[in-house]
Amino acid sequence: MDNYLTGRNKDSKTNLDGTISEFRSLTDMANNSAQLIQDQNKEANDVEVERETVYSEGDSPVVEVLSVDGCPQEIIIHMNDGRVLKIACNY
Repeated sequence: MDNYLTGRNKDSKTNLDGTISEFRSLTDMANNSAQLIQDQNKEANDVEVERETVYSEGDSPVVEVLSVDGCPQEIIIHMNDGRVLKIACNY
């Protein structure tokens, strides 16, 4: 009887970038995630962000779009009571 795993990729433990995936602790993952966020914030500070108000009429909430190179990155909605709703646009 053939093994039910035959036909699968023998390098299934290898990621697309050639590294081998292993189990990691939650602390390691959190530290890596925090470092990634810091790196992304540094990159975001280096690029020019365009802020455009797309809707602002009367007593309605004000809607702004933050774009980088013409690609929306974040939608910010300013409510009348002072609250702010931020929606990330990840494509």
